[in-house]
Amino acid sequence: MVTKLAKGKSGNGLTQLPSGDWRARAFSPYLEGREVQATFQLKADALSWKIELQRSLRELHEEHPESLVRYVKRRKIWECYLPAGNYAGNQYADYVRPFGSLQKALAEEIRVLAERNTGVHTSDEIQQRTLSMVLDEWLIKHEKKVRWSTYAKDLGLIENHIRPQLGEIKCTAIDIYLLEIWQETLEESDVSNNTIRSSIHKLRQVLTWALPRRYVSHNAAQGIVAPTSPRKTWKPLTTAQVSEVCKLSKSAGVIMTLVYTALRVSEALALQVKHVNFETKMLSVEQHHALTRDGIKIVSGTKTHQRREIPIIDDLLPILRTQVSGKRSEDFLFTGVVSTHMPQNANSFRRHRLKPAMDKIGIDGSFHLFRKTSACLLLERGIKIETISKILGHRNIATTYNFYLEIYKEDVAHELSVLNNLFAERTGDPLAQELLSREDSRAA
Repeated sequence: MVTKLAKGKSGNGLTQLPSGDWRARAFSPYLEGREVQATFQLKADALSWKIELQRSLRELHEEHPESLVRYVKRRKIWECYLPAGNYAGNQYADYVRPFGSLQKALAEEIRVLAERNTGVHTSDEIQQRTLSMVLDEWLIKHEKKVRWSTYAKDLGLIENHIRPQLGEIKCTAIDIYLLEIWQETLEESDVSNNTIRSSIHKLRQVLTWALPRRYVSHNAAQGIVAPTSPRKTWKPLTTAQVSEVCKLSKSAGVIMTLVYTALRVSEALALQVKHVNFETKMLSVEQHHALTRDGIKIVSGTKTHQRREIPIIDDLLPILRTQVSGKRSEDFLFTGVVSTHMPQNANSFRRHRLKPAMDKIGIDGSFHLFRKTSACLLLERGIKIETISKILGHRNIATTYNFYLEIYKEDVAHELSVLNNLFAERTGDPLAQELLSREDSRAA
C-alpha cells in the first residue's frame, strides 16, 4: 500500500513506498522537466534532500545567473561545466567535473575560470588533452603569424594526413612507436615522400610548440626519420623550346614576359598598365597573386617583400605595347576572357594551355621553368650573379648561388680543373718543389 502524506509545508512531494522507503519529489522551474525525484530510507533524509535541492537551484539561478554549473538529474550530482573556447589567447577543451554540492561546483568554476583567464591549464585538462585539441590551439596562433597561403598549406597537411590518424589520441600517449605506425600508414596509402616528409616536419613543429606548455612530456616526432626521395632534376629550356611552347599554347605574351623579365608568375599576372613605364623602359614589380582567406587576391608587395624595378629590353617593348593597347591604368596586362579588370587565372591557364603544350613536346615543368630558364640565359651570357639575384628578387644572394651550383655542377668542375698540374708547371718555385717532395715521400 502506498501512503501519501497530506499536502502541507513539510510533507509536499513526499511519498512512502510499500517497501517502507520514502520517495521525494523536488520541483523547480530551473530543472529539465521541472521536477526530479529520489528515494531514501528515512523520511527526514528525503525531506532534507528536497528542501536543500530546491534552495540550491533557486540560489544558483537568482544569485549566479551567469554560472554554467548544472544539476544532472540522472546522476543526482552538481556538475561544473565550462565549454571549449578561447581564453587569454589559449584554446581550451570542454571541462566537466562532478560535485556533491552546489557550493563546491561553484568554487571549482571560479577556480578554473581564473586559471583560464591567466593562460593556465589544469593538470586534469592536460591529461585529457588530445592531439586534435592541441592542433586546434596551434592553428589559431599559427594563422596570426604567417601568410594565408602558408597557413592554408599547413592546414591541408594537418587535416589530410595528421588529424585523421592521430587526432583522437591523447597527447600523453604519443610516442615514437605510434608515430612509426602512422608513417607506415601514410606510405601504404601511396602518399608521396615529399608529403610524408612535410607532414612529419609539421607534426614536429606542433609538438615543439606543445612541449613548454606541458601538453607533451617530449617531442616524439624528433625520432622519426623522414623518407628521402631523389631531387627532381631539370634543364633550362632552349630558345627553340620556348618558341614552340608559345606557339602551341597561343600565349606568347605571358611566356615571353616571363622569359624576358625572370618574374614569378604570381608577379607577372598581377602587373597592371600603370606598372609599365615606356619612357624610362622600366617595369615596376610591387604586387603579386596570393592565396588569402577570401581566395586568390592581389596582394601588395612580392613573395620576398622585395619591390623592384625591371628594365624593359627592346624585344619586350612590342609585346607590352600590345598588352596595354586600349586599356586603362588600372587594367591588368594579362587578363582572362571575362574582363580586363580581372587578371588571368594562373591555375586555369596552366591546365588548359601551358600543360598541354609542354606535354606535346615532352617537357616536364610549370611556369617556374621559364623563370629558371631566364636566369640560366643570363648566366650563360656572363651577367654577374649579384645582378641576376636582384633581377630575380631573391632576398639572400646565397639562394642564387645555390641555384647556379645546382644547374652548372659540370661547368664548375671543369673550371676548377684549371688547378690541375698547377705545381708541376711551377718547377722553379721553392714552395712548389717542397710540396711536391712531400707528396713523393708520402707515396714512397
